[in-house]
Amino acid sequence: MSPWASVVRIKAEEGHAFNEQGDFASAREAFLEALTLCPDTAASSKEKATLLFSAANMSVKLNELDEARRLYHKVLWMRGVDPSLSQRVHEKLASPLLSSSAPAPAATPTRPTPSTPATEVSLMCGNPPSPSPTTREPSWMWKAAGDSLVDHVLRPRVRLGPPTIQKSEAELIYRQCVVLGHAANAHERYLLAQSCFESAYQAKEDSTAFISAINMRLKMGQCTLACSLYQRLLVDARAPLTTQQAQLVGRKLREAAEAIRARASTSPRSPSGGATPLTTPVRDEITGDEKSAAVISSTVIASPTSVRITPLRDEMSALVAPLPQGACTLTSGETDDFLRLLRRQGHGANEQGDADAALHAFEVAFAVSRSPSDLLSAANMRVKLVDTSTAAEALYNYLLSLGLGWPDGLSSTEAHVASRQLEAIRERRRERKAQLALAAAEEKQAAPREADDAAKSGGEPEFMSWLAKTALSEHQP
Repeated sequence: MSPWASVVRIKAEEGHAFNEQGDFASAREAFLEALTLCPDTAASSKEKATLLFSAANMSVKLNELDEARRLYHKVLWMRGVDPSLSQRVHEKLASPLLSSSAPAPAATPTRPTPSTPATEVSLMCGNPPSPSPTTREPSWMWKAAGDSLVDHVLRPRVRLGPPTIQKSEAELIYRQCVVLGHAANAHERYLLAQSCFESAYQAKEDSTAFISAINMRLKMGQCTLACSLYQRLLVDARAPLTTQQAQLVGRKLREAAEAIRARASTSPRSPSGGATPLTTPVRDEITGDEKSAAVISSTVIASPTSVRITPLRDEMSALVAPLPQGACTLTSGETDDFLRLLRRQGHGANEQGDADAALHAFEVAFAVSRSPSDLLSAANMRVKLVDTSTAAEALYNYLLSLGLGWPDGLSSTEAHVASRQLEAIRERRRERKAQLALAAAEEKQAAPREADDAAKSGGEPEFMSWLAKTALSEHQP
């Protein structure tokens, strides 16, 4: 039995087990996942048709009849379908349940054309359009997921080439980062896994690694951002996906949309499904003030498709936690080479002005090396991204608490850099806090004038003031 056949068989058996338990949604997901694991060869066509047929059957059991028709027709479009299976598909389509006048899906590729708007892609997947750009995420400081953030994640990458990094060296970075990413994911270290997959993609343009990085965002609870990214991937002609990748992204898009719906129906302050609200002090990125933010505990929130929503976690703890045991499979000499190249990639990205790519490289380097110097570089990149970063502030404090001296602490020069950066963050925060206080005072003084102007002009200025305040409040933690 070939390696792929063994893996496909295991996933298919998982689907049948879910079916016997009455969990038809999970069964369909397992069958479709097994389908993506099949290679695009003639030898696998029979197995692929059978898996697609099983997924269609699960859609019938879920009473998702349009989806069932679509999948059954896809079976018929496949080349080399066994005549007996084809006959069974025709019998299913001719059944009273499915033989309504609803139109069958057109014989078009599963991946939309590049001109298809993202909203249409979402509707094609049976999902509502993604929420507005001001929707807040339940993780990582409740940041908004707007178009600018989506554009940033999808930015063109400047990759180092010879003589700085040879092709074989880039391949080493890519291969080991992917291994580390999967190990971190298996241990639910999603922040580290995202950095690993991002670093792999920075070393080598590979859509699979980039999709994996987005999947980690979804697992961290950034479902709005992940949904927008999946939509863009499906319509971006600059980064064409294979059929299997497009199918995977389509399924993940549906999963992200379901996570958004589950979050909308579950109040963070009174979560359902047995989840216990936790109250964690969260520091405002601008002013540094601590605020009490209710977050969802790490229990799984019950939803129609068992979508897991990861809570807001302590980013500092996630960053300094040790590497999962057995994650690094390199020898001592190979590890030294890997770290040397990864640091070179980080410094190169920083020189090119891509602090985000540099941040991921240094975070992975620290996870492997446990060297405070790598963590200091990561903290410096966070300041370049957000010059009042609370995560960077916490990292500088942590590094300074280690004392001086290699290998457990910083050098005197590095400690001086950390101290200066720490004071600069606090000074910028004080300045902005003062600016906010001044703006609030000016707004308070202007309020009577606005009310008087509104009375004279029919209320339009008052409405605009309310609109501005509402837009501003969307960005507050």
